[in-house]
Amino acid sequence: MDELIKAGEQGDYEAQFTLAQCYYLGINTEQNYQQAFEWCQKSAKQGYADAQNNLGHLYHYGEGVTQNYTLAVKWYRKAAIQGHADAQNNLGDCYYHSDGIEQDLTQAFEWYVKSAQQGLALAQLNLGICYANGEGIEQNHCEAALWFTLAADQGLADAQYNLGTCYASGEGVKQSHEKARDLFLMAAEQGDADAQNALGLCYYNGNGCEQDYKIAVEWYVKSSEQGLAVALNNLGMCYSNGEGVEQDYDYAFKLYTIAAEQNCLHAISNLGSCYHYGKGATQDYKKSIELYRLAAERGLAIAQCNLGACYFDGTGVEQSYERAVEFYTKAADQGLAEALNNLSGCYFNGHGVDKDFDKAVELLTKAIERGHLGAKAMLESFKEIQEAEKKIQLANRTEVFISYTRKDKKYLDELNTFLKSLSLDYGIKIWYDRMIKTGDEWKKEIREHMSVARVAILMVSQDFLVSDFVRNEELPRLLQAAIREKSTIMWIPVGVSQVDSTRIKGIEDSDVSDICISSFQAVAGSTKPLRSMKRQERDVIYNALCEDIKNCFGV
Repeated sequence: MDELIKAGEQGDYEAQFTLAQCYYLGINTEQNYQQAFEWCQKSAKQGYADAQNNLGHLYHYGEGVTQNYTLAVKWYRKAAIQGHADAQNNLGDCYYHSDGIEQDLTQAFEWYVKSAQQGLALAQLNLGICYANGEGIEQNHCEAALWFTLAADQGLADAQYNLGTCYASGEGVKQSHEKARDLFLMAAEQGDADAQNALGLCYYNGNGCEQDYKIAVEWYVKSSEQGLAVALNNLGMCYSNGEGVEQDYDYAFKLYTIAAEQNCLHAISNLGSCYHYGKGATQDYKKSIELYRLAAERGLAIAQCNLGACYFDGTGVEQSYERAVEFYTKAADQGLAEALNNLSGCYFNGHGVDKDFDKAVELLTKAIERGHLGAKAMLESFKEIQEAEKKIQLANRTEVFISYTRKDKKYLDELNTFLKSLSLDYGIKIWYDRMIKTGDEWKKEIREHMSVARVAILMVSQDFLVSDFVRNEELPRLLQAAIREKSTIMWIPVGVSQVDSTRIKGIEDSDVSDICISSFQAVAGSTKPLRSMKRQERDVIYNALCEDIKNCFGV
């Protein structure tokens, strides 16, 4: 030390730097940050890059000198300009975190690149993070994985963990739970808390390894001992469910509480469940709602779903199907299987929303894709109920409704001579608007008969297609009934028309819209208009129509 001090006092910048290191680390002398700072400053002022970087570090963390981010940036920059890899990475950190300088992610990225290209593992990790998050550069998961790999190959635990997450999700690399598990293990054995928790999750879910709750608990414990909130929460769930450990609600509650104090949203929601069900805490619905809401408002899907369930059942809050749907929807939009399943039931039963079978099926299908255990059975149940309802609806439809325009009255009269036999022989009721009695509310009467029509006969001509009442009142209701309730549409081309290109809008508040008449089969497959036929040919069409009607009524 005496020789070093002598050389340092004579202005040897390398000796000055070495002295600074000795005092900083306590090598051959007592640790003394102030002495470290003074010798480092002497060396740095002579332009020695190593000393300039270290001086920046001392200012950055306030070791041996009052903390000063601005001066830290100054000295990091001096060393970085000389190509010092550590200083380039440190300067990038200052730009990234806005320490002593205005945040500039592009500048941060550029300095990380300079450092990473020199092989500094920490800079390679930081560069990978920039690519993964699209910070300072366009997001590119492949580039992120590449830089994580370079850093991980140097043994950097954080890089091994980040690369493991890439393999677990399949972002930037081919998904492999086995490789993810191996990388998490490398980092975990170095004491990385995030990796220890991730490795616990691998064993908990059986991803890349055989499912083993006990091993999962062991890694959760290691991570939670370092205070990682998510690991504390995961360990709490194991104690709550008795997975890998003896069930202990009280200890689970304690772990959730510690994690919740660190603002872990899952732990906050789980605390809500503890109060909700009285497990580990005295049952308190008000407290439960308060905790669910706190996590839900910050976007946690499971908390939103739980809050929705409380509104659905009226637990701790005034029952409201509408509010239940609101929260189920927020959670379902994030892909939560339980919320998709619950929201499906709301649409199927019309709780808080209009009944919508197709929407219910769509939501259940998504829930099944996300592994919900009960969704498949519920989907089958929904389909059975829907088919039964359709049969009941169809059974309540007992008439034949004829839609036509007065200009085509001649063909209605011809058709009616055949339809009368259906009434006389089989009791099938035929109805059209000329049956409205004087004094009846004609629009109400028409709607009532449309609502009980099992078969709708459309006598299509261009006059028919441009009739306001037909187009806006009759066709939307008749066509929707055919799609939603399986009533039957039978149409006859009376004259040349634009039937193939005419689309009918659905009735108000319906999801059935833009229906084309020609998508239904014309009677007897006829494409030739009645006006172009001889009477004998038309009679063949009318007779075929009657046979089709008999089939619809099962006679």
